[in-house]
Amino acid sequence: MAQSLRRLDKSTDGEGMPRYSLLLFDLDGVLCTNHRRRRCAYIGACAGLKAEEVEAAIWGSGIETLGDAGALDELAYLQAYHDALSYPLALDEWIDARRVATEPHHDVMDFVRELKGRVRLGVLTNNTTLIATHIVRIFPEIPKLFGSAVYASAQFKAAKPDPACYLGCLAAMDARPAETLFIDDAQVNVDGAERAGLAGHLYTGLDALRGFLKEQAEL
Repeated sequence: MAQSLRRLDKSTDGEGMPRYSLLLFDLDGVLCTNHRRRRCAYIGACAGLKAEEVEAAIWGSGIETLGDAGALDELAYLQAYHDALSYPLALDEWIDARRVATEPHHDVMDFVRELKGRVRLGVLTNNTTLIATHIVRIFPEIPKLFGSAVYASAQFKAAKPDPACYLGCLAAMDARPAETLFIDDAQVNVDGAERAGLAGHLYTGLDALRGFLKEQAEL
């Protein structure tokens, strides 16, 4: 694998540029699993509600969709939780609920460590800005590997698969779509990236991702 990564780093297209100068990863479904049931159970324990009541109140009402799209700022987003649950969920409770729901994909994180320093790395997730703001508490391995290059869709007032989301992220990173590979576990989001001019890879497992990158390096 080390050999194939070196080839990825050195591979060039006809213009003498690296094939991909940036690998942009989705968070949930690629770098970790987000267990909604665990999250709802934790919030429910705080609010005196059942997990299914929390899920219906939050996900059934569209609050998360509005948060992802940046239609609610952080204060309005937490207020929406308060209104839906009839409970003033504290920021620390929200962070802790998201943390206990996050199960890292350690094999993928190890692979990212192999890539670090050979190509630029970033994260683009459909989420409220609270995820990016508090990622060090929610998923501390992420800032260790990606630094500050962790972006939530809400920052760009558009959620994947809207091309504006990807283009806003790349503008923030001063990166070019044609030199970026976006990796997501949802085909609709890969399609959105490709409409924005990025290359896309549908994540189905680490072996397939390794094989894809090796194949691209050899083109």
